[in-house]
Amino acid sequence: MKSKQPCTIYNCEWDEYYDGIIIDDTVYVLDKEGNILPTEQLRWEAWYNIIPLMQFYTSSYDREKNDQGRNKRASSQWGFFHLDTRKIIVPPAFDYVFPFYSDCAKVVKNGKYGFVACDGRLVVDTVWDETCHFYDAALCPVRKDSKWGLIDKTGKEVFVPQFDQVDEFKAILNGEEGLHFTYAALVMKDGKYGFIDDKGNYILPPKFDDARGFSIEGYAPVKGNGKWGFLDHTGAIVVPLQFDAVGEYGMFYMPGRSWGKGCVEFFTVMLDGRWGIMDSDSNVIMPDGNVSYIIYKGMKLYIKNGRVTSKLAVE
Repeated sequence: MKSKQPCTIYNCEWDEYYDGIIIDDTVYVLDKEGNILPTEQLRWEAWYNIIPLMQFYTSSYDREKNDQGRNKRASSQWGFFHLDTRKIIVPPAFDYVFPFYSDCAKVVKNGKYGFVACDGRLVVDTVWDETCHFYDAALCPVRKDSKWGLIDKTGKEVFVPQFDQVDEFKAILNGEEGLHFTYAALVMKDGKYGFIDDKGNYILPPKFDDARGFSIEGYAPVKGNGKWGFLDHTGAIVVPLQFDAVGEYGMFYMPGRSWGKGCVEFFTVMLDGRWGIMDSDSNVIMPDGNVSYIIYKGMKLYIKNGRVTSKLAVE
């Protein structure tokens, strides 16, 4: 006799729940009358899943949110099943599982975090108080007590917990033809900021008074002696520390240019009390005279309090 167990399937992208049933380690979607449905529709709705594994849970789970905006989880046990074969890959043994943003997914058990691989193996034990996601980087920030470190996908501690802050790794175009990326994370230790790549090397040890993460073009704002400048993905200062402030990171498309071919990326910067921009070639463009805008690449940009408030094509 085949074993049967009710379950619920969760599509996190659309925040939708589906009734299901487990029959001999295979998950089936049910309609409102309890009939088994094909998974093609579910597969289409989960097009964003690079790895076709979907979350499901058994037992009870409160879909209401608590005061912190999180679900009030009860006795539910979470796992993953394969959208094409319907076979359970990660048995429902965790308090919660996060989606596969890469070939590893974050899982929670007894308030501690770890990671499972797409073949179902627990590759990082659930021992961490908090973690980020791996995404496409080779390392992931993890926290133990009040300190952050970095682990690889086997759970090896590349940096033991020692930092006061580690941001998620950001992708940086490496200049090769096509979309090829390197990855860097902002770290803070003893009140100073620096950067680490996902191979476990310091791009720049913590030495700046303040900093922000890298843009996709490979520039990071850094602050020292009361002034801001920019460094590149090698850790070299490419724009000297001279700005009073750095505002938003943004982009616009040059008039008459197609998507992807006329994109201009920039940071807003304040120099001598006035706002301008630094473009992706590290050129600084400031307003002429007493006007409150700049003209650049066929566009008139109005900047206020570090934000571009209006973009107009110049005729």
